[in-house]
Amino acid sequence: MPRDRFDKLSQYFHVNDSTTNLPRDDPGYDRLHHVRPVLDIVKKKCLENYKPHQNTSVDEAMIAFRGRLGFRQYLPAKPTNYGVKVWMRADSENGYANDIDVYTGKKGDEHNAQYGLTTRVVLNLTQDIANKNHIVNIDNYFTSYQLFEVLKQNWTYARGTARSNRKGFPSSLLHPKCVKNQGDIKIVQKGKTAAYAWKDKKNIFFLSTADDPTENAGQVKRRQKDGTQRQVPSPGVVEKYNIKMNGVDRSDQTRTAYPTYRMCKRWWTYIFFFLLDLSISNAFILMKESPNHRLMTKTGKDKDRSLLSFRMNLSKQLLGTYRATRKRRRVSNVDPFGGGHWPKESEKKGRCRRCSKDKKRSDVKWECTGCGAHLCVFCFEKYHRGSEFNWQCT
Repeated sequence: MPRDRFDKLSQYFHVNDSTTNLPRDDPGYDRLHHVRPVLDIVKKKCLENYKPHQNTSVDEAMIAFRGRLGFRQYLPAKPTNYGVKVWMRADSENGYANDIDVYTGKKGDEHNAQYGLTTRVVLNLTQDIANKNHIVNIDNYFTSYQLFEVLKQNWTYARGTARSNRKGFPSSLLHPKCVKNQGDIKIVQKGKTAAYAWKDKKNIFFLSTADDPTENAGQVKRRQKDGTQRQVPSPGVVEKYNIKMNGVDRSDQTRTAYPTYRMCKRWWTYIFFFLLDLSISNAFILMKESPNHRLMTKTGKDKDRSLLSFRMNLSKQLLGTYRATRKRRRVSNVDPFGGGHWPKESEKKGRCRRCSKDKKRSDVKWECTGCGAHLCVFCFEKYHRGSEFNWQCT
């Protein structure tokens, strides 16, 4: 696509009618009004087109953006520091994004308004899998005893790392002598919720309603100061958490492998391209798992599908019969004006047609009034009296 054509399409590209949004001081004002139709469609299709596995993960993703925006976030621990924060629930097995929620800052939330922000985020993203015995894996930003109790009432289990200063966390695990040496484990339980304290290089805490506290402890390898490897005992929840928590990270890897976004001054276009890349990554996962779209080798073995080939085939289907090259004007010996062939100054420069025959490049601002060909002044007569036409000008 030519640059000017892309710039013109970007100039007039819109998703929603801005005049239909309510005033900023109205309680019903929508900060995502510019992209709301596409956002609602993508969320609906992500929920409808895939039945998630038992384990799912909830985490935050970032849409890179450094412009001026009221709800732009700064997260120094993320690879993308500045941008729009998106809460996401993704499948732990393959990274399929089941549900998303764009964070637009502090605001009133009628649904689950009695809870804090982190609890509301997890409850809103998991309401479609409530009462189905799913397991939600979260990090210490979301983990709290209150959240686990509410999820348990909805027949949804959870596991995650915990912060020691969260309300409801057992104080008996916070004593300095609770776990002193590397590999020490301490577990306490209240109802169906188990709290873990594990000494690795530092104290690490877990909460879980999805694991058996009496399960045999596992082991992890740790390098010592002398360079040797040592097997360190660890709770069973550690290995499961490390395996099942990476759903959102896997979704980000697939989504950002071949991004489609381009630089723009309008903030909502970055969200649009994020939704486009998310839809493509989800479609790729669906096709990989579909039994009707398996790739086979010549020997009859299963062949892995490439993300690059999938995106190339998808782009060809979307383009259809579109011709990317410019159509050249056909040179005709018919004079549309009936005034003969005379040189005139053209609006845009073009390559001399006679010099091109000799494999020379010459950009000129003169063209013929009769046939419309760009020609040098010195090539004008040679072109019209040469072998290009089987006739002579009058």
